[in-house]
Amino acid sequence: MKSKAGNIRRRRIVAVTGLLALGLVALLLIWGLDSSVAGRAGRTTEERAAVQATPSTPTTPPATAAAGSVDARGSTATTVAPEPLRSTDADSSKGITTTTKPSAASSSEPTTSPAHKTAAGAGTVKVQLYFVKGEALAPVTREIPRTEALGAATLKLLLAGPTVTEKANGFGSTIPQGTAAKGLSIKDGLATADLSGTFASGGGTLSMYTRLGQLVYTLTQFPTVDSLRLRLDGKDVTTLGGEGLMIGSSLTRSGYERLIGTPTTAVAPKYSTFKVYFVQGERLVATQRQVPATQAIGAAAVTNLLKGPAGAEVAQGMASAIPAGVRLNGLSIKGGVATVDLSKSFASGGGSLSMYLRLGQLVYTLTEFPTVGKVQLKLDGQAVTSLGGEGLLIGGPLSRTDWVALMK
Repeated sequence: MKSKAGNIRRRRIVAVTGLLALGLVALLLIWGLDSSVAGRAGRTTEERAAVQATPSTPTTPPATAAAGSVDARGSTATTVAPEPLRSTDADSSKGITTTTKPSAASSSEPTTSPAHKTAAGAGTVKVQLYFVKGEALAPVTREIPRTEALGAATLKLLLAGPTVTEKANGFGSTIPQGTAAKGLSIKDGLATADLSGTFASGGGTLSMYTRLGQLVYTLTQFPTVDSLRLRLDGKDVTTLGGEGLMIGSSLTRSGYERLIGTPTTAVAPKYSTFKVYFVQGERLVATQRQVPATQAIGAAAVTNLLKGPAGAEVAQGMASAIPAGVRLNGLSIKGGVATVDLSKSFASGGGSLSMYLRLGQLVYTLTEFPTVGKVQLKLDGQAVTSLGGEGLLIGGPLSRTDWVALMK
């Protein structure tokens, strides 16, 4: 009986244990299922959030415009920004070439990044700078970043002169070092270049002629420029350098063709032209003189002034307040001031008006040259502070502003 009872108890324990085990397994299965469902639900929420945060991809690509390379004059079928010195097919002989980078619009990538927008206007431009080789003009080609101010950028490179490599290849420049560009404007085919006064310093007539040729040929390579007007420190220039090379109001390539080719074709002008100022009805009036080319153009101008008006000029009513027989003892120019030394007879005869007029004649005649802004007078080597018997005060160096009222 005891054995039978013990067997029954053991069976009950085994049964209970089995039920407990089954219950535990069932709990584990239920917990695992809940975790799996929760995990999937969480991932679904994250994925939905990610989809909402991501911008939709456009189904239609943006309109594209092919940006190709520019032809020999710089024309393109599509341009990003206007260029003031744009080339056209009409004159490929001027040889400007532009290389443009692929536009963002032609790329298969989205065009929303700033880098793509910047790339649309990027690229390089090939320009020619005219330097001197021997005594002739010769072009060198430079590749520079594309810019709307292409003319100004090219002018700046010209004034900086040839590179070390270009110098080694025999290129030089007659434009003085330190010459700065103060401004460049283009209107109706005329480029007005304003340079520092250094441009007119040093060298004789051939040097002045050649540096003008460098400037003219470099700027007229652009199709929007046919001719050039030169200014120095904001003032229009009619003569250049100490020898008085005449410039005129408009310079074109035709005036400098002799500098292109062999050095033997580089011939300097044979004459120097300048103005002298006489008196007509108590006013100052200019008349033109032409002399054989000379390096001492200032002295030539004063000498002609002291000789007085010629017969035809006298017939037109011109006279001189400067007494006959006045001699030029010396003339020097430094720092924009011309110091002129005349004989003492310059101060003889006449009253204050006569003294005032003769000084005006002298000042206007010398300040026509770009290297002269003021005039300091000496008589037989002595600085003058007053002039004539009435004691017309002179003071320091004299400028044109003191005689504006006397100009016709």
